[in-house]
Amino acid sequence: KLKEKSFSKTWEKGKKSAGSIVLGQYAQILGVADHWTAHLESLRQRIEEFSKDHVVIGSGFFERLEDLLLGEGSLFSNLEIKLATPILRASYQDKYLSPKEQVENLYPDGIVAYTEAMASSQGSGSETEAENAVDKTKTQATAEASPEDQVLDGWFLSTRGVQYRAKKLVVACSLWNTRSWLSKKHLPQELVQVAVKSLPVSVVVSHKLSLQDLPEELSDLTLVPAEDTQIWKLGPRHLYCQVTVSYEQSIQAKPVVNAIRKIRRALRKLKEVYPSIEVKDEEHVALVSNGFEVDVSAEFFAEMQKIDASVQLDHLGFVGANFGPTYQSFANLQYSIGAIK
Repeated sequence: KLKEKSFSKTWEKGKKSAGSIVLGQYAQILGVADHWTAHLESLRQRIEEFSKDHVVIGSGFFERLEDLLLGEGSLFSNLEIKLATPILRASYQDKYLSPKEQVENLYPDGIVAYTEAMASSQGSGSETEAENAVDKTKTQATAEASPEDQVLDGWFLSTRGVQYRAKKLVVACSLWNTRSWLSKKHLPQELVQVAVKSLPVSVVVSHKLSLQDLPEELSDLTLVPAEDTQIWKLGPRHLYCQVTVSYEQSIQAKPVVNAIRKIRRALRKLKEVYPSIEVKDEEHVALVSNGFEVDVSAEFFAEMQKIDASVQLDHLGFVGANFGPTYQSFANLQYSIGAIK
């Protein structure tokens, strides 16, 4: 029966009942922005995941994650990290190309823009000079292309100043972060539905440092339902406040600004109950756009079941929290790594 019902269809009282409001606060901790439309199975699995010790800091979670990703014989055991190289475009070809065709593939419009900027910075600003620079670069690359380089069979990743070539591409970030450089035509249809029909849940977090030890009677977790805020006490002097919101990418977005205001009001209310709490004026606020990436709504339940090993292709793989059939981020991470072909 769990697989057929949403929370709203099983809760006999209204959405604004006291019990529903409190459950909604706990659901936000689990990464569920709207518990009312959530699938019961998603809530059950999230509760199960958060009850495990791997979500607790200091439990060895990061050590196990490191072994899973980087351990001997793992998928990324020979991992080489390239910093400051954002991807501009990923293109895939499975045919033979001439040197000229290959160069056209290797030098996208971004190179033209780059040479134009270089010409401008040197004071000329001439579009003709920029075009000549591009033609010269292409001619030189064509002349240097060896016969084996004429075979373009696989992926070409264009980054700022560097081109990478590989037989297989493994996407290890969320689908929403790939929209600017990976075309939907390369994605399996099941993942296209995820990218089009669902959005991740964002989290706004604020850290406050207390001037003195926090009261012992202060709970490790305090719910402030009136402000949709959860407050954690971590250590003797640290307070972490969280508000779960719909998907946002900018800290200036109105829902994020409203969330920050809620946090501040929640802290004032906490101080009314515990007057001895004094925190520094400095505030460290962060927006985690992809706080939780798995859609938990009941209407998306059928689509979720299609995200299995079949989405892993010979030339394109996916690793991460939303590349698996469960509502548990770490379980999907393990599943997707094991499913890579």
